[in-house]
Amino acid sequence: MKAEEATVDEPGSSSIQVHYISGNFLIFSKRDATRLEDELHILPKAVFGSEDEESYCLSPEQVLLLVQHGYAEVVVRSSAAASSESYRRLHQYDIPVPCSREFRARQLVYHDLWSRGYYLTSGEQFGVAWLVYEGLPGDVHATFMVDFHLNDSSPSLMNLIALVRIAVQAKKTMVLAVVSPDTCRPHYLALDWLRSHAAEE
Repeated sequence: MKAEEATVDEPGSSSIQVHYISGNFLIFSKRDATRLEDELHILPKAVFGSEDEESYCLSPEQVLLLVQHGYAEVVVRSSAAASSESYRRLHQYDIPVPCSREFRARQLVYHDLWSRGYYLTSGEQFGVAWLVYEGLPGDVHATFMVDFHLNDSSPSLMNLIALVRIAVQAKKTMVLAVVSPDTCRPHYLALDWLRSHAAEE
């Protein structure tokens, strides 16, 4: 995959406030959602809210990336406070995200692709982790279907064949990101369907 470093503004005092509510990471500012999309190549998912309040959901890997780079802070409502509008800020290591090798691998791949300037959206409808775009979704189609795998486990061959078939039909490239426990950089394998000359004629 072609590397192109993302260009983002330096973190400042105007950090984005992410609310952790009932197991979800939410932002309630359209301005913040627009900033995430335009400046940081991060696409929050719009969710239903009240007529007076727009809300957007972020994935755990998106939240960790933003906090690690100083672009956001995670807050929870303070149960000890009398006012329902009182919140406390969570330290990076207190943010409730999955503690597993699978999530670490997912986070590493997301961070690496984001750092190359790509936009990522959920690839669940295609059976993969992400759809990866070289430009803003809506302006361009996804170039890659990306899934990730730990290097010490064997992927299902039948599942990979099925994913490559889907990628070919959708005119995308299937990419498998392989993550080792002793590295911070994934390795990428582009998978394609070899067609016979007869099929091309």
